[in-house]
Amino acid sequence: MIIKLFKLWRKALFTIILVTLNCYSYAQSSEVEFPLMGGKPLTESQNLFQITTYPQNWAVTRDSNGNLIVGTGGGIAIYDGARWQTADIPGLSVRSVAAAADGRIYVGGASEFGYFITEANQSVDRLTYHSLTHLVPESYRQFRSVANIIVRQDSSVIFNGIDHSFHYRDGEIKVIGDDVWVFRLFEANQTIFSNDSLGLSIYEDGKLNLIPGAEEFEYTGIYCVQPVDESSILFSVRNQGLFTYNGEQIRSIESDASDFFSRHYPYTCQRLPDGSYIAGTLNAGAVRFNSDGAILGVFNESGLLPENTVYGSFSDANGTVWLTHLEHISRLDFGLPIRVVNESSGYKGLPMSLIYEDGNIIIGTQHGVFRSENSDLLQPEFKEILSASERSLLLKSDSLIYSYTTRKLYTPLISNEPVFNFPAIIDRLFISDAEPSLFYAVNSRGLFPIVKDNGSYEAGSFIAELDLTNAKIVQNSSGDLWIGSSTGSLVYIPFSEILRFLETGDADIREYEMPEGWRGDGTRMITLVIDNEDVLVGTPRGLYRIDSETDSVVEDNRFGELSRVNEAGAASSIFHLEKDSYENIWIRSRREYQFAEKQDDGSFTIHKAIPGRIDDNISNAIVPVGNGKAWFLGSKGLVYYDHNQSMEITARPPVIRRVISRSDSVLYRSYSRERSEQTNLELAYELNDFRIEFGFPDFSSFDQTQYEVKLEGFDEEWSAWSTESQKDYTQVREGRYRFLVRARSGTGFVTEAAVLPIRIFPPWYRTLWAYLFYVVGITGLLYSIHRYRINKIVEIQQVRNRIASDLHDEVSATLSSITFFTQAIERNRNGDKAAHYLRLISGSAGDAKEKMSDIIWSINPEHDNWETLLSKCKRFAADLLESKNITYDLSFPELNRGKIGIELRQNIWLIFKEIITNIARHSNASHVKISFTFHGSELHILVSDNGEGFNPDDQINGNGLRNIRKRVKDLGGKSTLSSNKENGTSWTITLPA
Repeated sequence: MIIKLFKLWRKALFTIILVTLNCYSYAQSSEVEFPLMGGKPLTESQNLFQITTYPQNWAVTRDSNGNLIVGTGGGIAIYDGARWQTADIPGLSVRSVAAAADGRIYVGGASEFGYFITEANQSVDRLTYHSLTHLVPESYRQFRSVANIIVRQDSSVIFNGIDHSFHYRDGEIKVIGDDVWVFRLFEANQTIFSNDSLGLSIYEDGKLNLIPGAEEFEYTGIYCVQPVDESSILFSVRNQGLFTYNGEQIRSIESDASDFFSRHYPYTCQRLPDGSYIAGTLNAGAVRFNSDGAILGVFNESGLLPENTVYGSFSDANGTVWLTHLEHISRLDFGLPIRVVNESSGYKGLPMSLIYEDGNIIIGTQHGVFRSENSDLLQPEFKEILSASERSLLLKSDSLIYSYTTRKLYTPLISNEPVFNFPAIIDRLFISDAEPSLFYAVNSRGLFPIVKDNGSYEAGSFIAELDLTNAKIVQNSSGDLWIGSSTGSLVYIPFSEILRFLETGDADIREYEMPEGWRGDGTRMITLVIDNEDVLVGTPRGLYRIDSETDSVVEDNRFGELSRVNEAGAASSIFHLEKDSYENIWIRSRREYQFAEKQDDGSFTIHKAIPGRIDDNISNAIVPVGNGKAWFLGSKGLVYYDHNQSMEITARPPVIRRVISRSDSVLYRSYSRERSEQTNLELAYELNDFRIEFGFPDFSSFDQTQYEVKLEGFDEEWSAWSTESQKDYTQVREGRYRFLVRARSGTGFVTEAAVLPIRIFPPWYRTLWAYLFYVVGITGLLYSIHRYRINKIVEIQQVRNRIASDLHDEVSATLSSITFFTQAIERNRNGDKAAHYLRLISGSAGDAKEKMSDIIWSINPEHDNWETLLSKCKRFAADLLESKNITYDLSFPELNRGKIGIELRQNIWLIFKEIITNIARHSNASHVKISFTFHGSELHILVSDNGEGFNPDDQINGNGLRNIRKRVKDLGGKSTLSSNKENGTSWTITLPA
């Protein structure tokens, strides 16, 4: 009985100590070293034919901007990290391609070679092709395909044709080895090696010099020449294998790689930054090997590559290798500390669990249990040790390895027969850390124990009856259990309660209450891990922990964005949590793996850039194997990651590719990084709406490169990181700016900023000349206003002087005559002339009153308008003429012309009054015609009568006529007087109005 076994529960303290020792021993044994030299890297392939529609991908390289360039059957395809651009040469299949520092892209094909370049005077992005074959001597122009192009340090270019090869330098082309058949040319250690009809030669000073002892390779195919060190090279000979040459002698390398190349000759070859090599073949994929000829990996259709045919290759300073195939292009990331073990290594099905045992890897998959049979843990060769029709999961206890399905328990290293049949279908099985003979099985009904006793197993009843589908159990050093399930349950069962249950069938369990709202997205997966006796709880709403003080579930703020819901309401769903023996936490959040490195102060530093590259659609498990090392089991197979492997990343700043206006005209284009760092962009003000496009071809992560930008002088802060490779600016004022852009690669590397100085000129009305004009204009305006005010003051003063003069000349004289008449009456009071003097006094007083009234009217500002003036003239004429029984015709315009100056008003009145008064007194006329009309800015006054005319010449000295003419002239007008005894008198006066 189970109860019998656990009557020894009083020995629990000793058991706990033993478990602690066992746990320490197990953690130590899991520290396994993996040399990253071997193994398969992360690989990504793309069907280029679907993008470019060009058949056949021949060659691949990168230019000085980092753009990827592929030579295809229809031309070239260029990828800048954001988009593909194509350029073709009608009828030419580009078999070779090379990029120069000046922006030229050299290409070669059948009987044709030349270069593409973006012309500086083009307003749109378009590559222009320039052929160089016209420089080839005419007798050599019919050559077969150019298989290789070498751009040398002196900027000269070698075109390696199958029939003839050519050296292009300083605008001239010379034939290489015109009397020797040159098959292939290579550059290694800045030396040109030639595979030709002589054997293996060195090309220098325009000549081919045979290497001593290399005549045995005449008319053979040498396909791979790469440096070993500064003084020696390695090369492959078709059907013969690998050789080295140290400058003195040639030596054959007997090795696996030699054997491989004797059967599959390398068509293309590259040396990687770590000193290893990768060669592409026409029928066996690609092989990686070292300078001793040891094969480090074979990559073909059965593992990683989409096709076995490899035509071209290129490797960069970060260890990324590019391979071209018939339709595809592949990227192999050897520079990343990640290796992949897929089904080509011998196992079958999706990996579900992994355990180490005696230097071997044991994995459980959907189809059984497999064990590696060799010592290379990154290139294992698996053999099936247990076949199963359903998924197999693994457990380790003491020295035993267990595997189990939903119905059976096995010890696969011992027997293929099950050791126990579960009484019910189980979902997960765990072994007690406090008692290795105790198992916990969970399913949709709950948790029940299984006890091992002398090789036999017995199942008990359910301890906790709740849905524990896909449950995760974690245990502390005392054997206490925390159980999290996909149904959202978080349960705690002390080990003492488990022992009590095994004795009495009764146990107290606790189900924790989860924070409100965390189940809002409909998923309720809970995963757990123990961190120094604290329990971390991973949920669809981020990371939580059980607070020891409040004994409740609270947010764990040590994990940054993983700890909470972001501002957009998106949560960091946690699907897996595992801890290694160094207290680091391994996390699966959404579709990303992350590594939380524990610091001395208890905080965590989150690393997700590189592990995040392991983009598994399905993630089954994380298995830590040491400090910063782990296996990830999922849809990619077995993926190994070593955080401790330093990456020597070589990356220059991003490229500011071009600036375009709102109308899509190109304002700036970068031909190389150097230009984008040196050239100033100057824009007219009407072009202050523009878009800046940039890129950072970090092909270690096609879609993970992010950018932050800042326009100094316009933006206050750097922008947020974004995958957008362009930035729009509108209504940027005139001034000097600097546009800066930084890139953050998918591996987490942040580049220095690329800089583009930008100057925006002001609009014409804000230029220096405009401001000078404004100063002069405003100064002139102020001066004019000042002069106007002075003139008005002078004018007013003149009016005052004139009024004073009028008062003195007219009113004073009249008053003086009244005084004289009064004195005469005093002298002759009783005389007969007294009445006559009184009449004269009365007339003079009336005349003085009239003159005073006219002067007062003329200086009253309320009368400074045309309507008042014309009304006064009309009323005066009517009254005076009617008093003399003279008929009249009056024609005055209906108008609203506004203000009239005091001087003009007074003079018009006095002129009109003088004319009408003269008619009334002297003309004896019976009818008068009066007309006021405006013509533009002129006033025309016409006054005519039918009275007794006069000779104007006889009246030349008359005061009335003289005053009229003088006033008209002073006003800048013209006057015409016509008079005779037969027709009467007529005045025509024109005045500026």
